[in-house]
Amino acid sequence: MMRFIVLAAVLFLAGPVSAADQDPFNGVWANTAYQSSGGKQGQRLTITVRGEEETYLSELFSAQGQRSVLTFVVRYDNMPVPGHSFIVAPDGSISQRVMSVRGRRVDAAHRVIEHMVDGKVVRRLTRSRAGDTLVSELEDFDAQGKVTNTSHLVFNPAPPKP
Repeated sequence: MMRFIVLAAVLFLAGPVSAADQDPFNGVWANTAYQSSGGKQGQRLTITVRGEEETYLSELFSAQGQRSVLTFVVRYDNMPVPGHSFIVAPDGSISQRVMSVRGRRVDAAHRVIEHMVDGKVVRRLTRSRAGDTLVSELEDFDAQGKVTNTSHLVFNPAPPKP
């Protein structure tokens, strides 16, 4: 009987487990070994999925002190919504880029997010879960729709910010 009371108390204090908490992409993810033409970079993703809607925040930090932030809220219905990208230069100046973003759920462990400018896809992220990691296959496209760059990014659960 005592075990039942303790278990009931623990479950009550923990609160209900919602479907959003169980989505495999929910969480804060870190990639500290991203290499680009500008040198080593670090990236932190914060993803929250509730039902068919994803809230996304990406923070990319370059070795030269530049910080890029991309944020959007997208439904998995493949319909474009506004997305905002901010670049903060080492001197503190900020530039902003507005684009469209659309997303779709392939299955429980795979998502596709596309960034669009003037109705054309300029970047496609195909994300999947592999064990404790989040894997993102990135493709950049030119104005003719040809792939100009590909990257394979692996993210691990991020440690809490200090």
